[in-house]
Parts: sequence; structure tokens; C-alpha cells
Amino acid sequence: MLTSFKAVKNIHGTGILLLSDVFGFEDSSSRDFVYFACNGISKKLGLIGFCFGSGKVIEVLARDQGAYFGVGVSFYGTRIDPSLASNLKAPVLFISGDNDPLCPVSLLKNVEKRIQVEDLRW
Repeated sequence: MLTSFKAVKNIHGTGILLLSDVFGFEDSSSRDFVYFACNGISKKLGLIGFCFGSGKVIEVLARDQGAYFGVGVSFYGTRIDPSLASNLKAPVLFISGDNDPLCPVSLLKNVEKRIQVEDLRW
């Protein structure tokens, strides 16, 4: 599990990703992230998560504080922690079914209420 990351350039202008996930270097998405982050276009990155990944989208955006990611999309989220919503600095689109027992509308309304930054509400 990726717990922290930082993208930097070395003296030769090569992107380097500093992360706590020892397997992350093998992931092509990590290499892509380094390229975007080191070339100053990281604000255009978005996160998309489905099911378990949707909860991770909220976690990452809450930790990121707008440093690298500019938007998130959560499809049919599970394990969403509403307490993290007050730390969001990027807008998130939540997509869920009205009768989804794993991502009830009431949970998403709770998340919406906890969002502190007024300009994140659409």
C-alpha cells in the first residue's frame, strides 16, 4: 500500500518518485506519475476508483491536499471514511446507485456535509 510519495527531478532532469511502497517502482502508473509531477503538469491529474478503490480515492485526495491531484471520481464506493471529507481540496464526483447497500446515498450525503471548502461544492 502506498502511504507516502514525492516526485522530484535529479540533477540530470530525470523524474524520480520517492515512495514508501517498495513495489511501486514496477508499476507503470508510478512512472507516468513521476513524468507528470516533475514536468509541472500534475494539477491536471485525476483519480478514478471503483468499489474499494473509491474509498482509496478519498484517502489519497485527503492526504494530497491539492498538491498533485485536481479531481477525483468515485464509482460505487466501499470503505469510504466520511471523516476524511473535511480534508478534501479537490472536487470529487460520486456515482452510486440509489439502492446500493455498500455505498448508500446517506453515506454520500454525510461526506458532502463534511466538505469544508465552499468552492468544492457544485
